[in-house]
Amino acid sequence: MDYIVILRYTQFTFEKDFAFLLLSISHSQSQIIHVITYLFFFQVLEALLVCLSRFVVASRVLIVRQGNLKDGSPAKSDLEALAHLQDCCVVQHLLDLLHATLQIRVETSEEFEESCEGLAVSGEAGAVRVVLCKALHDIYIEKPQVMKTVHFQGYPLDLIPLVVAGVPSMHFSLKFISELLLQPSAEHQVFAVRIAAQVSLQYPIPYALQVCKDVLNHLRMVHERGRNREEVLIRSVQLLPLLVRAFPSLGVEIVEFLCLLQKESGPAGINHTEEDISQTILRAIVQESFSEIVETCTRGCEGIDPVSEGS
Repeated sequence: MDYIVILRYTQFTFEKDFAFLLLSISHSQSQIIHVITYLFFFQVLEALLVCLSRFVVASRVLIVRQGNLKDGSPAKSDLEALAHLQDCCVVQHLLDLLHATLQIRVETSEEFEESCEGLAVSGEAGAVRVVLCKALHDIYIEKPQVMKTVHFQGYPLDLIPLVVAGVPSMHFSLKFISELLLQPSAEHQVFAVRIAAQVSLQYPIPYALQVCKDVLNHLRMVHERGRNREEVLIRSVQLLPLLVRAFPSLGVEIVEFLCLLQKESGPAGINHTEEDISQTILRAIVQESFSEIVETCTRGCEGIDPVSEGS
């Protein structure tokens, strides 16, 4: 019988207290990996990732052997979907591990210093993030459809800057942003805006510019007649300064949109209804976004050489 031995820490602290988890490949009927998501020393984590990769390979072999079916048959399609779901499960567990590293700053703020826009973390946490991001990148490159499925499933918004900074293949996500924006839930739409803004800031390529324009057009549509109007706008407008930082040419259009929101939000209501509160919050976010855009433009102007500009 084949077993995979997975080592995990019982706490976020770096105690040498291991628990052993035995996964029987032969007895794992669903072929789904359940990995307890705790923080690892990066040496242990690397060993874990090797175990996971071997598990996935062995699992696929078993699926093929057990499902020796003709191409195109419903049963074969179901098995392929099961294998795809397993890959997505692996990625979600890796993302959970990566998200766990964000909590280190709270517990050991003096020892670890992190940047939300990169992997600038010292010590074990930095090594763990590098290993996890490399594993995600390898999976996304080998199986692009897994990236799409995972992003439709979603993950915490505060993890997006770290993933975009550490996983080079994240620019592929721009291809399905328009599909995410069309999802009816506010969560999917805000998630799409956040991904588009962060990826565009990291990779200001021509295609990203078009995606940013699509995002802006979508927010205009939401403003006019969209479902979950207040929730989507309140959570998305604050991301517009990132689009200006990525593509200053969008500054005029974004400022015009903010002016429209500012005008229609109007003065604060006196009845303190839910709508009044939403309008007050939106107005404050719009003003904050204005300030960030002005600051961005000011820094950009300071970098211009008047002599070279005149010549």
